[in-house]
Amino acid sequence: MNESYFLQKLKDSPGDVLLLREYATWLQDRGDERAQQLIAELDFNDAEDHFKQAEHLLARLRGSRPQDFDWLNNILPLFTHAPVSGVFYNAPSPDDAVFVQLGDFCSRETVVGIIEAQKVFFPVPAGHSGIISDIYFSNGAAVTAGDTLFKLMRPQKEDVVNARCR
Repeated sequence: MNESYFLQKLKDSPGDVLLLREYATWLQDRGDERAQQLIAELDFNDAEDHFKQAEHLLARLRGSRPQDFDWLNNILPLFTHAPVSGVFYNAPSPDDAVFVQLGDFCSRETVVGIIEAQKVFFPVPAGHSGIISDIYFSNGAAVTAGDTLFKLMRPQKEDVVNARCR
């Protein structure tokens, strides 16, 4: 086999993942740097597909029966971690209201804080939908990448009704 063999096969069968993986292995065996990129792209696409399937399954499960979120919150808690090292701020500026407080409901995209690192401000998204149950750092605290900043709880329907939405 040579590269033209793979290119012709891929032209005849575009998107054939098994063939693409075989091609990536062939490239890798020859020390071709393109192999890493192809493997990473294929792995990323697999992860996206897996995520979509899991998201649909969760939506179906959540809609079809009552959930025991207390159990799930205990065995698989939701945390927001610092994406970078720097100084954590819980508000856009000293005169502004805090991004979130205990009991607030957040979506995945809700900005829950910012981190200043080398004069650049990085927004910190919640990363999960849930209610803020614990705040681990105060305003102006030094944080390290990976530090746990917040804990969120999966809400029961009545919790969302009573929570302040952000």
